[in-house]
Amino acid sequence: MSILAIGQSSFIAREVKKQDKSNAWSFLSHLDSVDNNQWPDDISAVVNFACPPEVRAGEFSDFDRNLAQKAQERGVPYVMLSSRTVYGVAEEPMLFVENQEPQTLMTPYGAAKKRIEDDLRDRFDHVTILRASNIFGFEYSQQQPRKTFFGQMLRNLKEQGEINFNMSPMTRRDFIPVEIFAQNLMVIAKAPKAGIYNLGSGLGASAGDIASWVMEGFGNGALLSSDQGIIDSFTLDMTKTRTDYGLEMLAVEDIKRFCVGVGRELQKVN
Repeated sequence: MSILAIGQSSFIAREVKKQDKSNAWSFLSHLDSVDNNQWPDDISAVVNFACPPEVRAGEFSDFDRNLAQKAQERGVPYVMLSSRTVYGVAEEPMLFVENQEPQTLMTPYGAAKKRIEDDLRDRFDHVTILRASNIFGFEYSQQQPRKTFFGQMLRNLKEQGEINFNMSPMTRRDFIPVEIFAQNLMVIAKAPKAGIYNLGSGLGASAGDIASWVMEGFGNGALLSSDQGIIDSFTLDMTKTRTDYGLEMLAVEDIKRFCVGVGRELQKVN
């Protein structure tokens, strides 16, 4: 049996491919996933990595619903990759726990993800929702730069020799290396439990430290900030996820090691 991954070209799916040494996963593009004939006969779970553009724009999509329906017809669990943005924008440093209500302010993307979560939970019994924190890795690209915190930071450092923040470097957020995220996800997908689970590092690392560690690996650079306000400072509570799946705890040194590694890889780019 194999775990079916939808959205094979996504940042996280590509990392799962690297980690999947035993070929326990099968991969489909989001376009191929609409055709039942493309689905392998013998699957144990379905994991969706794809995010329709309308969701990123803050609109509802039934893409997850349709995939979950197919998974249910196969009698296998469905895993949705959601986002910590469903908790809303933290107005003060927050520890986000799965059972708490969203903050007053929510981004359009977070609101769309929350609607999809609610839709799945209303319709299906065996759905696992993973609320991901800030997943990072080597995200530099001249052609198609990722519009993420790390994607923008690496581009500025490589092309301008500096990192520019629109927030205080003291802002602390939950960052997790994509390699660790993929490894943890692979553990969860082997035997998904129905419910909502946080999936991050469970650590709050300051944006200033993250930038400093990347610059350490890169070999140079300067950090600038146009605003000293602490914006959306959060950590994900990983107690439930670690208890149910036996995941190991990360240390700040682990985050630093991966950040330095990203900086070194960026330095090699011509």
